[in-house]
Amino acid sequence: MPPNAKLGNQLEYHVPTGAVTFLKQHPKLTRVFNDANWGPYLIFALGPSHKVFIDGRYDIYEYSGVFQDYLSIIHVAPGTSALLEKYRVDSCLVPREGSLATLLAATPGWKPIYEDNLSIIYAHTPGGSE
Repeated sequence: MPPNAKLGNQLEYHVPTGAVTFLKQHPKLTRVFNDANWGPYLIFALGPSHKVFIDGRYDIYEYSGVFQDYLSIIHVAPGTSALLEKYRVDSCLVPREGSLATLLAATPGWKPIYEDNLSIIYAHTPGGSE
């Protein structure tokens, strides 16, 4: 197997390559909440057309208070839905097996629009309609 193909196969196990392809095909999804571990890859793969919620530069996010909000959201603390509204998040790209994915699956107004073995994207449907 050529080195680039082997690298591509390895990426699929660690970063959401399929979800990135989906986001490129759906450019209206611009306010994406993402797992912090995937932030640097998202910046690299999506470029400036998509803003990330958070990346690996935690100190910058800590000073502005965003890091604490990120932790509250990703760990499904009380007020998670209000924080997603505060940031006007229109979709969430999160690990499939994570707590936030479980919450969104049970929350009216959120529906899965993409899923693979690693990640899932939930889209917010205004007014809670499906």
